[in-house]
Amino acid sequence: MADKSNDKRNAYIYQWIIENFSYCWQKKGEEMKSPHFVVESMEDTKWMLSLYPRGNTNGSYVGFYLNRADDSKGPDCFDLESELSFLNADGTVLKTFGVLKDKFTKGKGWGRHEFQTRKKCFLKREQSTCQEIS
Repeated sequence: MADKSNDKRNAYIYQWIIENFSYCWQKKGEEMKSPHFVVESMEDTKWMLSLYPRGNTNGSYVGFYLNRADDSKGPDCFDLESELSFLNADGTVLKTFGVLKDKFTKGKGWGRHEFQTRKKCFLKREQSTCQEIS
């Protein structure tokens, strides 16, 4: 039987809203970076999201990653459970990549080259602001 008193989990949500996402100028392999955000209760670690609107390796997909900053405070290696999601402009979930428990070293991250197809991201062009949270 698991002892819940030893299970100390905190949940944090970072939401990056990108207006007019369908008009992003980046080419395949070119990324957009979110502003950095620091989570004080996680040893002042510094993070950012990166997005490839026209794909990192495949132009039919949007690539999406969570990265730990090179100059992040805290230990060299940080254990973290994370989840990446795309939301539609109305706030409904378009795509979620499930919880992954991994070690994040400074300057490294994880994500998917083919997180979501561009076609599904832009089904309703008038509401095509893909919003990301993690």
